[in-house]
Amino acid sequence: MLQAGIPPDLWTYNTLMHCFFKLGKPDEANRVFQDIILSDLSPCPATFNIMINGLCKNGYTNNALGLFRSLQRHKFVPQVVTYNILINGLCKAGRLRSARKILKELGESGQMP
Repeated sequence: MLQAGIPPDLWTYNTLMHCFFKLGKPDEANRVFQDIILSDLSPCPATFNIMINGLCKNGYTNNALGLFRSLQRHKFVPQVVTYNILINGLCKAGRLRSARKILKELGESGQMP
């Protein structure tokens, strides 16, 4: 795309991140995420969901939870799907106490699980 002079959009980056995570290459996915942050593009909720899901599925639940908390500090309001992704990842990692805490936060957010 770049060689053809076609600028990538947010969904190009999102798709690339998703593919890197599916291939078990979280470092490359993170580099793509950093490219989004450093570019003129604004990440959308799907971008954050791809990151959280990919981190969880690649064994980086601490990083996923850290990203989730960082987003909240920056006034990002997680969607139900974001909570579900994180709860699922925490449960699969055997972190049931953390998963329950996130589930409780979901309930307190006023959104329906």
